[in-house]
Amino acid sequence: MISATTALVFISLIIIIFAALQAYRENLWRIERKDLYDRIMAGGLAEYRSDAKEKPPPRGGNMVTVGLRKAHNQQMKQLRGDD
Repeated sequence: MISATTALVFISLIIIIFAALQAYRENLWRIERKDLYDRIMAGGLAEYRSDAKEKPPPRGGNMVTVGLRKAHNQQMKQLRGDD
């Protein structure tokens, strides 16, 4: 059987975890609300993006060129015997 102090510690631990999760959720909601208000108040997408100071997405590489270079390098290593 569980002693009273163990049960009290267990219940208080559950309450602390619940309070921490609730505070985390509230913080996420605050950030989402701020972002939504910023989107609503912006005149257009360009203004919103300039206000948000988002970085542009990274440029994608050319998969064909990268694949050809890799295959060429492997072929040259085999021909030279650099295995």
